[in-house]
Amino acid sequence: MSEVTGDTVISAISVKLHSSFSPSPNIYKDQVEQGLVKPCFFVSCITQQQERIAKNWFKRTASMLIRFHPTENTDKYSQCRTVGEKLLDVLESINLPNSMINYPSLPCWGRDLEYKIQDEVLLFYVTYDFKVKRELVEEPKMTELEFIL
Repeated sequence: MSEVTGDTVISAISVKLHSSFSPSPNIYKDQVEQGLVKPCFFVSCITQQQERIAKNWFKRTASMLIRFHPTENTDKYSQCRTVGEKLLDVLESINLPNSMINYPSLPCWGRDLEYKIQDEVLLFYVTYDFKVKRELVEEPKMTELEFIL
């Protein structure tokens, strides 16, 4: 079973960003040490929660931050607003791997989508809820019972 993690969600968002913008901007995971090329996106999982819903089923919630750094020598605020509006549609859903039924991926719908512009950088927040199933480890069963008198 392929378990969905924060990195899986980051990859799904990156695929969606890559296919939705032309020309495709650079997309970085978390941070870049050097050589930042603008315009670009940074995709981070800022919090993740887990809640048990059955013996081996869990609901996970991943809160994501997508930062957009606009092109230099442009109206950065206008560029950030345009990208923010587009992200409200683009990141409404992402495709996550699925191992629960015989289908390779399922859409995962985002909630609490919001953006703001701070210091000429777009900050876009979205939360995704998804379910994961853990394989149960079968414990050895007792074979015989001895009575001692």
